[in-house]
Amino acid sequence: PELWQRSAAGIGEPERMIEVEAPIFGIARTPDGTSVATHTAPGLSAARDILGFGPGLDAETSPLVALEFDRGSPAFSPDGRWVAYESDKTGRYEVFVRPYPDVDSSRFRVSTDGGQFPAWAHSGDELFYLNVDGEVVAARLEVSSEVRVVGREILFGLDQQLTPGAFNLTIHPDDSRFLMGHTLEEDQFETRWILVQNWLEELSQRMGSN
Repeated sequence: PELWQRSAAGIGEPERMIEVEAPIFGIARTPDGTSVATHTAPGLSAARDILGFGPGLDAETSPLVALEFDRGSPAFSPDGRWVAYESDKTGRYEVFVRPYPDVDSSRFRVSTDGGQFPAWAHSGDELFYLNVDGEVVAARLEVSSEVRVVGREILFGLDQQLTPGAFNLTIHPDDSRFLMGHTLEEDQFETRWILVQNWLEELSQRMGSN
């Protein structure tokens, strides 16, 4: 698998950022664009690794958070000083924060009732995540030389349990609205087959008329 990037305006050619040996799940980039973190999984039952690298054709990956446990969903803080992630070190998934780039100097636990898929508020003083009951939680933080949780609030619940890799939370710049994917049950969508005949003839006529 390879990770590519391209201008959102569609200008220029796509540029390959990195090639890795395992499938890539989740991408996080520091605000200055100099570092990228992603998590990979060699297989469905294998533990995930969080890898870090600098964009470029000659980039080499290295473990960003080296643990014997499963870890994933890296997310950089708006100022680039912290990286949040999920890990099952405690026996179930919880959200942790480490300083960046010196990730081995300290570690702070954010969630207490299960946590996955962390996402930073643009203000930098809140961290959103999904708890074990499928509820989106906002953890209010005091950030200085360390990270301290000063409060947690359940914002809303989701109507289904989600598996790792199936949830993605995007936050509006005003930090008050969210965008996320929703998995539909089989009886909630309809599959239709559409047969288009003589499409080559129709295409030829359209091209001729233009």
